[in-house]
Amino acid sequence: MLGGGLGVHFGTVGPIARHLGADFSVGLGTAGLVATAALLTHALSQLPAARPIVRHGPERVLRFALAGAGLASIAAAAAPSLALLIAARLVVGCATGPIFVSALEGCRSTAGARGAGAFGGGATLGVAAGVLIAGLTEDAGLSWRWPLAIAGAITLAAIPLARFPDAGRPAVAQVHGIADVVRDPGIWRASLLHVASFGSMLVVAAWIVAYLEGRGVDTAIAASAGFALLGIGVIGRPLGGIIAHGRTAQIPAVGGSLLAAVGLAALALSVHPAVLVPALLVAGVGLSLPFAAAMQAAAARRPERSAAATALVNMLAVAFAVVATPLAGVDIDRHGGRLSFAALAALALAAAVVARR
Repeated sequence: MLGGGLGVHFGTVGPIARHLGADFSVGLGTAGLVATAALLTHALSQLPAARPIVRHGPERVLRFALAGAGLASIAAAAAPSLALLIAARLVVGCATGPIFVSALEGCRSTAGARGAGAFGGGATLGVAAGVLIAGLTEDAGLSWRWPLAIAGAITLAAIPLARFPDAGRPAVAQVHGIADVVRDPGIWRASLLHVASFGSMLVVAAWIVAYLEGRGVDTAIAASAGFALLGIGVIGRPLGGIIAHGRTAQIPAVGGSLLAAVGLAALALSVHPAVLVPALLVAGVGLSLPFAAAMQAAAARRPERSAAATALVNMLAVAFAVVATPLAGVDIDRHGGRLSFAALAALALAAAVVARR
């Protein structure tokens, strides 16, 4: 539920973008700023969130962040202008960043890699739920405002669950020396793994439907393919957390990256049904397995500054998505998108090589 309260905010905008744009008399590109706004501040707010987590503990920060995201999303649903809607979504992102860092810190401190994987699976389920809620309300002829309001309500409902009784408060030393985290090469190796998996997942999820449609795939099949990618992550992330426990952490890191490289390369080469289904399966599993391994590796490098370490790793992955998503969109629009999927496959292969060290 904690992960769902986070992920739901990133699944609601895509399906409602056209109606939202029509309401405010803007094009799809401008309407897309509603999604980009939250993603941008989500990335920027994660590293600063480490300090209050250290001072006050993950529970307290998580409750405040859940309340902030929930209320901001409800405010977005009631926004009378596009400018105020975007402003409210910026606030949503400012709250989801601390939600990610504090919830992950609490889950990881309580249950290790398994906890991190379970939280990651919940967040992916939240994104899928957001897509489903927005799609159902659209089909029912309801206003685009309803999914944003429902997302806010889901997040507020998660506040009572923000409890980590077995998670100790990190040492105060975490507040200082965050620059040491940035300079640690092990953190950057974990970041590459997370960028190549989670960051690439965000890019693929954003464009898989348009990419497949451009290659002649039926719209309904393309939409189902996008949902399948997210659905696989609901299982893949917790599974990766179970496998990553103890000395087996390299298995989901290297194996997942190799699977992602194979699946993405296959999608770049062909979308024939005989290739599409197994490619989606392999890519979905590969992109979701390394999540817990990357988070656990970052925390293990700097256990005294684990909140800052995991925040930096995730921030870099989201920042990658912020930059790569529009670039992939241009490639799909002008050249069909094969180059983008091939580039993501190469990135996954590079992550597998680095993860072996």
